[in-house]
Amino acid sequence: MIISLEEISNLNPLFIPRSRTQHSARALPSSPSLHRPSYLDLFFDHSTTIDKTLIAMRSIAAAAAGMARARLRAAARARGGGGGEGAGRWTSPGTEEGPRGYLFNRTPAPPGESRKWEDWELPCYITSFLTIVILGVGLNAKPDLTLETWAHQKALERLQKQEQIAAAEAE
Repeated sequence: MIISLEEISNLNPLFIPRSRTQHSARALPSSPSLHRPSYLDLFFDHSTTIDKTLIAMRSIAAAAAGMARARLRAAARARGGGGGEGAGRWTSPGTEEGPRGYLFNRTPAPPGESRKWEDWELPCYITSFLTIVILGVGLNAKPDLTLETWAHQKALERLQKQEQIAAAEAE
C-alpha cells in the first residue's frame, strides 16, 4: 500500500517531508522521488515523543523518590529514630559517663614503656619507604621523550647545519 504525502500530513500534522538535498545518494536529481517515511514518521513527531518520554521518566522518578522518603520516615519512626516523643534509638543519653574508646581499640601502654610492634609493621614500613624512594628517584631521572622535546632538538640541529652552511659560504 502506497501512502501519499497528503495522507501522511493528515495523519500527523507535524510531519515535514525531507528536502531534495536530504535524499539518498542513489536518487537522481531529476527524479521525482520523495522521502519514504518510516512507520514512526507516520504517526509520531520524534522530538515530541522524546519530550513526552523524558517528562514521564521524571514524574516516575519523582514518585519513586517520594515513596522511598515516606517508607524511610515510617521505618525511622517505628525504630524510635526521632520525630516522636522522647529520646530515640540513636539519640538516647546512654549509660556511659565519658568516652573510653581508644584509637584502633588499643589500650595505651603503661607509663614509661613503649608500644611493641606487631609482626607486619616493620616489613610494611620498610617496603613503603623504599617504594617512595625508588619512585621519587626513578620518576625524576626518567628521560624526556615528549614530542615537543624531540622537535626542539631537531630544530636546533637544523639551525646548526644552516649556520655551518652559511659560515662555509662566507669563507
